[in-house]
Amino acid sequence: MMFMDENALNIYTDGSSYSNPRKGGTGVRFVTVNNAGEEVVEDFPSIGYMGATNIQMELQACIDALKIVIKRGNIQEYSKIIIFTDSDYIVNNLQNAIFRWPKNKWRKKSNEPVLNAPQWKELVKCINKIYTNLRK
Repeated sequence: MMFMDENALNIYTDGSSYSNPRKGGTGVRFVTVNNAGEEVVEDFPSIGYMGATNIQMELQACIDALKIVIKRGNIQEYSKIIIFTDSDYIVNNLQNAIFRWPKNKWRKKSNEPVLNAPQWKELVKCINKIYTNLRK
């Protein structure tokens, strides 16, 4: 059973990776409800990523999804955008990526560098771009 908000752009993401050879992929699905009350489902194929870990692919799936939204240029059509992910890594660290890590020069409290910082930065950049466009 899928959870969704009938008044939003619902985005479902998933990432995965094979270990040998190391190759990853992403899954992105958009679900909306049209004016007739019918679900509209759009799936977006993955291009595949060599050398990627599962966690990197979970992040990349969210990035890919938001880039699709930005490219379409129809952000204003949605009252909100919701991303559903099964990645605890993303859910548990998104607030850090938006608010804490940039202030700490992308270092954790332990002063170790944040893993996957380039992808986190890209994800935050996409979120900020969408947020700015939603508020116009």
